[in-house]
Amino acid sequence: MSERVLVGTGVASADDGVVIAKARVKIPGSIVLSNQPGERFNLLDVKVALQQMREQIEIEAFGSSGESVEILRAMAIMLSDKDLFEEIKARMIEGADAATAIRGSFAKFARKLSDLGGHFAERSNDLNGIAERTISHLANEPADEADDEKKILIAESLSPVDLSNLPENISGFITQHGGVGSHTAVMARANKLPAVMGVIGAGVIKDGDTILLDATSGQVFINPSQDEISNYRAAIATEVDLSLVTPVPLLANVGSAIEGGSAIKAGAAGVGLYRTELLFLGRKDAPSFDEQVFEYSRLLARFKNKLVIARLLDLDFDKPLPFLKPAGSGDYFGRGLATLLANPDVIQTQMQALAKASSYYPETELWVMAPMVINLDEAKEFLDMAKQYDFDKLGVMVEVPELATPQVLQQLFKLVDFVSIGTNDLSQYVLKRPRSTFRNLSDAKHPKVISTVGTIIEAGKNAGKPVSICGEIAGEPEAAQWFIDLGASSLSASSALLPALRQKLAV
Repeated sequence: MSERVLVGTGVASADDGVVIAKARVKIPGSIVLSNQPGERFNLLDVKVALQQMREQIEIEAFGSSGESVEILRAMAIMLSDKDLFEEIKARMIEGADAATAIRGSFAKFARKLSDLGGHFAERSNDLNGIAERTISHLANEPADEADDEKKILIAESLSPVDLSNLPENISGFITQHGGVGSHTAVMARANKLPAVMGVIGAGVIKDGDTILLDATSGQVFINPSQDEISNYRAAIATEVDLSLVTPVPLLANVGSAIEGGSAIKAGAAGVGLYRTELLFLGRKDAPSFDEQVFEYSRLLARFKNKLVIARLLDLDFDKPLPFLKPAGSGDYFGRGLATLLANPDVIQTQMQALAKASSYYPETELWVMAPMVINLDEAKEFLDMAKQYDFDKLGVMVEVPELATPQVLQQLFKLVDFVSIGTNDLSQYVLKRPRSTFRNLSDAKHPKVISTVGTIIEAGKNAGKPVSICGEIAGEPEAAQWFIDLGASSLSASSALLPALRQKLAV
């Protein structure tokens, strides 16, 4: 099975959402321009490089279409900014080499945008890409040459300028920074280039790794097994046949309103896991109430007369957020509901925004659940807080063995309306796997994990409450049938897997 599965924000269309190819890792900041006498680049060289870069980008804009044209033109205007050149000049006079001066000056301008927050913050990453391309041009660095083998580009960030100049063999990209509101994301969608952005763990990907990129779900599989690849290829080739009836509803895991469109095309009966945290990642401050209402409304609008299960902001060890105070204890410190409860302003604002969005689209059934609940006291505190809002149902994620004993589950189902099982985390904690050795799908099939899932489902059946499976394993046909046989009320998986899964499970 995959060595690791990473999650970010998918930003490409459903028609071009899945790519399987070797990784091409791009390391930014590797070019150094000497500032030694006889070798140093002078200010005139820099000025000429900026001008030539502007001309190149304008030519690229001329050959583009749609939104890409305006974005590239905006990038070109930035390069002619007098304040930018003066900043570079000042740094070089102080003794900085040209590359350092350019990077520092562009970074200063990027910080100004980032400090503005929201969409401005997302677009600050555009400047970093322009800086690196300007330095490459100044150093007369040859561009990457395309070969016959398709590649997925891995980078810290990519600017629209980078995107307009990719080799033809690049069939998708993954970045550590950026999001759905960035210019780069706009251009990726316009050019039908599959992408997953904001992948914080992307640094573990090595040159030559086989990557399965699913831009419909925002998932990145590192060195997937042949079975995983086959399942995805089968899914891609499978036409959606909505006449086929499945034993339980097939829902979709999504991270944004854009991914919601992919889910609809794939025939999803609704959303089983709305990963709301993707709106929060990579930001210095939490998104405002209005921002959240806007994004949640966009998703709910796509699923009128269907179900959407929204998970409140979920934190992971490798996804720290500067505006959140971590809480919890032991293996779960800094994770899930404990951290949210320690930051009541954040969780309250998010629930208020979800409730407001829901009031605009009452035809959409909205269930809200808390992430990684560790004990009953946490569950009670969340429910007491959430009951003031008019959500259709309230539930929790069961992802730790402490919550999955028959005695605790009996009490839990007296409190909640439903439960969702996150098999990824549950597998890791049940098997006591370090994150570095966790194998995801194979671990989720371990007898101990399946037994624990069965215990949770049985408790739900006894209480007459629905239990959904929303981990990645839900999209694997054999495991999906196990969960159905155990009594799961629904399955939620990547949109790309739903058509093939429907065919396999059809009764």
